[in-house]
Amino acid sequence: MLSYLRIKDFGIFAGVQLELGGGLSVFTGETGAGKSMIVDAVMACLGQRTSRDLIRTGAEKASLELLAYRPQLPEDHTVDHPLKQVLGDDLEIVFQKDISPDRSYIRVNGRLVTSSMAQEIAAHLVDIHGQQEQHSLAKPQNYLSILDSLGKERIGPAKDAYYKCHLRDSQYSARLGNSAR
Repeated sequence: MLSYLRIKDFGIFAGVQLELGGGLSVFTGETGAGKSMIVDAVMACLGQRTSRDLIRTGAEKASLELLAYRPQLPEDHTVDHPLKQVLGDDLEIVFQKDISPDRSYIRVNGRLVTSSMAQEIAAHLVDIHGQQEQHSLAKPQNYLSILDSLGKERIGPAKDAYYKCHLRDSQYSARLGNSAR
């Protein structure tokens, strides 16, 4: 969950600080009010490529900071996983992005990370839905996990039973195939 955003010299913003409440955050306003720019700042912190044209006119660089609560990482993210190494046991995550005319840097909890690492962490934090964009909902690889999460208590046991039956069937088919030879 995102809780705080600071924007400095990014797009139309000289300096903005936003406290975000728990749960769903919705931005509304007139055209040109800066809604998309706020979303762009969040996405930049979370590893999205950012145009250097977004540095505010007259500024040397743009600086963004985003504070989020630690996501639940999938069980397959062991202690050796790079995300675990970056996040450690901290409950809060601080993303910082500096955008200069020459380069951009992303830090997570003070450590430099690649854009892909920031994006992997972001996948567990936020989903942006706009008028024309439904990022994770439009990705077929997310369909099964979205459906499974809707009825975890009821679907889990049925899914386990299915996998056991499938395993038995596969073993039986393998034995039949071997005995036919």
